[in-house]
Amino acid sequence: MSESYDRSTVESFARLVPNRILYRAVVVDVFSDIAIHNDAVQGGYIHALSSESSPHFANKPRNSIIARIVSDQQSSRDPFPSIICYPFFPPHLCFPVKPGEQVWVISERSEGQTQLMYWLCRIPGSSHVDDLNFTHLDREWVQTGRTPSSRRATIEDEEGETYDETDTVPGFLNGGGAIDLMSLPGTVDAYEEIHEQAIANQSITFESVPRFTKRPGDFVIQGSNNTLICLGEDRGWTAETVADSTDAQWSESSTSADADGRWGDDGPPTDENERSYAGTIDIVAGRGRS
Repeated sequence: MSESYDRSTVESFARLVPNRILYRAVVVDVFSDIAIHNDAVQGGYIHALSSESSPHFANKPRNSIIARIVSDQQSSRDPFPSIICYPFFPPHLCFPVKPGEQVWVISERSEGQTQLMYWLCRIPGSSHVDDLNFTHLDREWVQTGRTPSSRRATIEDEEGETYDETDTVPGFLNGGGAIDLMSLPGTVDAYEEIHEQAIANQSITFESVPRFTKRPGDFVIQGSNNTLICLGEDRGWTAETVADSTDAQWSESSTSADADGRWGDDGPPTDENERSYAGTIDIVAGRGRS
């Protein structure tokens, strides 16, 4: 073990699950444009970083992030120092990520004791939580209902706040709401503090984005603000069928059937060449329907 680690950091690493490769982390801020961060701002971040991450901050590449490990509720049990994470992929492939979202973070060694870690991508959520524009993964707790009434009293006693079930929908709840179920240490408003303080939010447009249904063989690239490139097949309604599209039983992206969602009396195509030359590249911005 390297002697460069201080005792508190070594103990924190020791509490992590052995042989873990991937860690969950909450994004505190994103450095997509490193030129906008002045010395005062950078000094504040360096002060919050672990001693191992600090040397890597000054020369961080674009799309690096400040993050806090939350795997196994590590951050809530013992506040883990913020770390700098470089992007795992080279600049040829840059994934979107925003403050408050959770990402996969990888270490070079299974022991987790590496001075520099890399973030892979945003962690996908359940259907009712995952959102192209912004995903607050802790909303998973809303569906599971894992905040019993006994926990509400704990919040009211220890935080001096009145807990109401409506406060968690669709806000930025911190874990399960109770003190011992929080993803981030501190108060139930920890995520709100991230959103208020993150400089990257000045460059982000939050808006509703419709979901896109791809076919099994499609390759799709999507941005955060209703833009996409789809390498797939012919799709969409023709002038003859668009009037009946609202009565379709199937999505037009799921089948090559008629607008009513049926193949008709003849059934699906039997000739394997009937759908030849169906390849299409769609470049779209501003879809109005999913």
